[in-house]
Parts: sequence; C-alpha cells; structure tokens
Amino acid sequence: MRERTRRRRGLGTMLLALAVLAACGATGDADGGASGTGAGTASGAPTSTAARAAAASTGCASGAPTAGRRTDLVLDVDGTARTYDLTVPDAPAAADEPAPLVVALHGFAGDAGGFEVLTGIGERGAAQGAVVVVPDGAGTPPTWAVPGDGSDEAFLEALVDHVGATTCVDLDRVVLTGFSAGAAMAIRHACSHEDQVAAIATVAVEFALGCTRPTTILAIHGTADEAVPYQDGAIGLSLPGVPVRGTEQNIGDWAELAGCDGHEVTEVTTGVDRWDHLGCTDGTEVVLYVVHDVGHVWPGAAPEGEGRSELDATGLVLELVADLPG
Repeated sequence: MRERTRRRRGLGTMLLALAVLAACGATGDADGGASGTGAGTASGAPTSTAARAAAASTGCASGAPTAGRRTDLVLDVDGTARTYDLTVPDAPAAADEPAPLVVALHGFAGDAGGFEVLTGIGERGAAQGAVVVVPDGAGTPPTWAVPGDGSDEAFLEALVDHVGATTCVDLDRVVLTGFSAGAAMAIRHACSHEDQVAAIATVAVEFALGCTRPTTILAIHGTADEAVPYQDGAIGLSLPGVPVRGTEQNIGDWAELAGCDGHEVTEVTTGVDRWDHLGCTDGTEVVLYVVHDVGHVWPGAAPEGEGRSELDATGLVLELVADLPG
C-alpha cells in the first residue's frame, strides 16, 4: 500500500495521546528561543560535533549480510510477528568501520513498502553506506502507540538489537526518523532510549516527548499543515477542537533542553527558512526547516496537488546521518 501524506479520517485517534503529552509536557519558551546571531550552516542537515567512538555491533563478527533490499521480513516479539524491510549497502561494513543505522517510521495508515516508495530512504541511505530498517506499524490501519512502554516500544528495541546482531552497524550512530505519527514514535522511542540514539530527524511532528538530556534534532514542518498545524494554538485535523502547541514553541523546547543561546534564521531557498540554534551544549544541534505554504507532507516527495516543495527531506536526513562522527 502506497504511503499517503494527508489523511483526514482516523487521524484524531492516532494523535490524541501525542497532543495531550505535548500540551502537558512542554517546557520551552513561548517564542521558541530568542533570536540571535552567530555561525550557522546556511543549508544542509545539522552537523554534530559531539565526540563518539565507534561501537561495533555483534553482527560485525558474523559473515557479510545479504546486500540490497529485503521486504516483509518477520521478527517475533513476545509471541507477536512484526514485519519490516531492511536495506543493506552493497559494500559490507567492517568491524573497524561499522555502518550507521537508520530506523525510519512511516505515518498513520502507511507501511514500510509505501514509505520507501515515498521517500527512497532505504535505497538512498544504503548508497551512502547506511543500513536502513523500515518497520511496519500495527493495527488496522497501521500506526504507532505513541505513548510508549507498549508493544511498539518493545518491537523497536528488539528490532535494533536484531539488526545489530545480524548486520555490522555502529551502535553509537543510530538515527531515528519518521513522518507524522512515525515522527512522534521516533521521538518517543529516542527519549526513552537516550543513551542508544545519536539523533532524531522528524517531519510534521516535533513535540518534545519526554527527553531529559540534550538531543540533536533535525525538524521539518510545513506552515500549511492542516493535520498538525505549524501555528501555536491552531486546531488541526489530528485533534478537532483542541489547540496544538506550535512548531516554533516545540523547537524552543528542544533548544532549551540543549542549553542553546538564541537562534538565527536563514532563507536557504525560495519558501524555505532554516533555523539554527546557537551555542548548544555538548555539540548538540537543534535545527528547524520551515517550509512555507506546504502541508502535511514529506517535502520533496509530496503527491501532485499537495503543495510540493523543492526541499529534499530525505537528503537532509541522510546528511545528518553522514555527518555523525564515528
């Protein structure tokens, strides 16, 4: 089933717990951080400077895994069969140079195959040397249990362990990314596994769901998003009748957590601004791409008629992965 990037029916249930957590748990400044000046990257993903030693997974001691993309793989998690797609680079990683691992989560009512068609993240990630795993959500339609501590949390934890045991990956370069409900799940899982996730990259959702330490995040959000509005206090299709916390306020929460000191805004291309937060602790990067007049989509892959953007979200995610030290 092809991933769809705008959904009106059933979206409220999917994001109910997410919106409640965001409204109750926000801690950032109301204006998302004071504006400032200083050195910042005009384009591209955040460049992490935090020192990390490579942590080769146990799979590095095994034989080279099958290269290429494999679909509908099954992992038993506490007696439940969960499925995922896996893409491995053609050139196998060595124990002294393990590959980064990208876990990419589809949106509400999507699936792994559709998300690959939409984003190309498996093929493109493997081409630059990353192992990319795209799991399927659960239920009908498929989605993610955003509050965490449930079957999806157990699945993602077991999946990272399994991929690490069967391929050669750097456990200090695990990046979680996702779209919409998948972005919320990526954040929630990363926040409950802060010592195991190097960075987060999100599209359309960037609520700070429980993180307690500085976290590198690349966030992308369209200002015309009708499902999860960009504007603070707006009411979207995700939760009719309930105002949401705005994108600038959300990114301010991440900046406050990272101890950043203001931000600067750069127009990177027509209709796209990049917010770079400055002076963040421990080399943490907090970056927001504001995509003007674009809706609830994965930029660069939006279907016809949904406010297509020239911004390449997949490329930005993979730049973030490539720039992680290791």
